[in-house]
Amino acid sequence: TGFETAQPGMIRDRLVQLACDIDDMTGEELGFATDTLRKVAGVVDVMLLNAQGKKSRPVVRIELLVHLDHAEGVAERVFDLTTTLGIRRTVVDRLILPRDAETTPEGHRRKRTQRPAGHKTVKIESDDLNDSATLADRRATARDLEI
Repeated sequence: TGFETAQPGMIRDRLVQLACDIDDMTGEELGFATDTLRKVAGVVDVMLLNAQGKKSRPVVRIELLVHLDHAEGVAERVFDLTTTLGIRRTVVDRLILPRDAETTPEGHRRKRTQRPAGHKTVKIESDDLNDSATLADRRATARDLEI
């Protein structure tokens, strides 16, 4: 994917958003489809949203952000893994803050970035906090490592 410089400190990226509404799959089936789609080459993000569809039926909207050159293959997987008969496709522009990745002496990964207003932020990778026993421990570990 080609990145272009947008405003100072930001990068512009172009992706495809694929979206469909599902009203006839179980929670287990949707979970399997979502977990599988997250692993497909070219998929940047998968989101499930609850909505109300035609005839006032509850639906789950699946939205995927996908690199342009993988959109067709990912759409095929959506058709194979879900009951949808149609996928909406939209090209979207995304702004990204550049980040530096590093590893703490404790082995945790963290990202640093500079915000447009000039201040810097640090964030520990969420997966690296999964050994925390409680939410309070998770937050304390993240706070200690984000220095």
